[in-house]
Amino acid sequence: MLYTASITTNANTPLNAPTQTIIKVAREVLHRFYVYFPPGCSGLVYVQIMHGEHPILPVNKGSWMRGDDLLIEGPTWQELTSETNIMTINTANLDTVNTHEVLVGLFIDQKGVLLPIGAYEGIISALKSLVWRGVPV
Repeated sequence: MLYTASITTNANTPLNAPTQTIIKVAREVLHRFYVYFPPGCSGLVYVQIMHGEHPILPVNKGSWMRGDDLLIEGPTWQELTSETNIMTINTANLDTVNTHEVLVGLFIDQKGVLLPIGAYEGIISALKSLVWRGVPV
């Protein structure tokens, strides 16, 4: 399941009082994400994704992602097993003039359907070693 949010954050929105966007998700596994900072953000727009009080992205508490014409995306493996199924996307905008928009995507699926990060690479590596073991190609 893909959950998306297009988030507009007003100018002068500080890090200590961010805009909060709530997304209700399934209690499964967050296995992939993306955050897109369109051109013009100039590193002044900040994003963090929380599950309850726990930081999901970035994982270190108090940290933020930021960029300009930048797509941050990748695999992750976060089991969403607590009582809450609410993801909070915090955004701040230190630009003193312009409102900015960021795009966020969260891919969440059932645990039994997914392989953990690295499992695909391990399977491919094992298959390659069986197939190409001394056999001329």
